[in-house]
Amino acid sequence: MTLADVLVLAYALDVPPMLLMTPLGTDDACEVLPGRMESTWDAVEWISGHDPLPGDREERSAEWSLVTVFEQHRDQLDLWRLRHKQVERNPDQAEAALALENARNMLAMTRDSMRRQGITPPSFDDSLLLPEEDEMDQIMREIQLERQQQRVERLKNIDRED
Repeated sequence: MTLADVLVLAYALDVPPMLLMTPLGTDDACEVLPGRMESTWDAVEWISGHDPLPGDREERSAEWSLVTVFEQHRDQLDLWRLRHKQVERNPDQAEAALALENARNMLAMTRDSMRRQGITPPSFDDSLLLPEEDEMDQIMREIQLERQQQRVERLKNIDRED
């Protein structure tokens, strides 16, 4: 059976391909290579690119971190989308806008870092990560106003204590 066969079968059965390759959830060990038994979880981690097989970990190559880089990108993209929705629901909240800006910057830096390493990031419209001039000016004004209000409140509290 070829890899393509496994993927077609997984698609047809509507199951993750990993479940056709490992007894995840049904057996605690499996034969990952002829004559080599490993825990099922170690097999899953190896097949998914998260970790080499036990005993091979000292020889870990740089390629093993590639999956982690893409997972980090996915997590940052998810956070950016969440922050974007929060700003859409609360457009007047400076804190939400600042959180969106931080998420946007982190995602942009990750994508730039991937490119510098020769890694092609997942397809995405990078122009969405560039803030509009008016939007940035508005965010900065809101942050400054919020900080000024916080200073005034602190001063009022000090005056009340005296």
